[in-house]
Amino acid sequence: MIKQSIKHLYCVLSMVLMVACSPSSEEYIAQGRKLLDAGKYEEAIQEFNSAIEKEPSYDAYNGRGVAYYELEMYDRAISDYSNALTRDSTQYTAFYNRGNAKRELEDYQGALVDYNSAQQIKANVKDIYNNRGFVLYVLDQYEQAYDDFSFAVQMDANDAQAQFNLGRAAMMVDKAEEANTAFEQVLAQDAENSQALFWGGLTKISLGQNEEGCDYLKKAAGLGHPEAQAAADDNGCE
Repeated sequence: MIKQSIKHLYCVLSMVLMVACSPSSEEYIAQGRKLLDAGKYEEAIQEFNSAIEKEPSYDAYNGRGVAYYELEMYDRAISDYSNALTRDSTQYTAFYNRGNAKRELEDYQGALVDYNSAQQIKANVKDIYNNRGFVLYVLDQYEQAYDDFSFAVQMDANDAQAQFNLGRAAMMVDKAEEANTAFEQVLAQDAENSQALFWGGLTKISLGQNEEGCDYLKKAAGLGHPEAQAAADDNGCE
């Protein structure tokens, strides 16, 4: 009888210690984020799984969604972002993240809806405007894309991607001078950016700066841009 009582007490104590030592949901989430930062996405998923088992929270689902996104498992990422939003729809990150995943699946209208929701919650995030502008551009909504890229550049004039995006959109809305300035900003940071050279060359030719434009196109062709040589030939560049 004594041995049985002692054994039973030991089991109870063991259970108490196991519960006390088990990480909390927040601790699993923190570890998952560290693994995300380290690029260890499969391991991060395991941490977020444990967090969700403890408490299916916004942060746990959003974090696991990021891991799935990085693994190009976009449908699973979208599902997790949606689960996050059922728990808290007042934060912009899951809307923004879900928009990115939908964009990768070429669901541009769905992505646009999510970017709009993200922007309504938090209006001063540059990447929302850059990514929404990209979707608007793909949907041939050039004026709106131009507005978004302009806003992104206002927030960070040194963002070369935003400047490049602005340049392309500016060309589509007949603002060649502004496009030229944007492409020059990109090339000031990276003189061998073949895309900026290609589009910058076309822009300069449209402004009557044929010699410089041809130089840009030929340099872009030398850097391997697939359309630059044909554009140079079409514009009589020698």
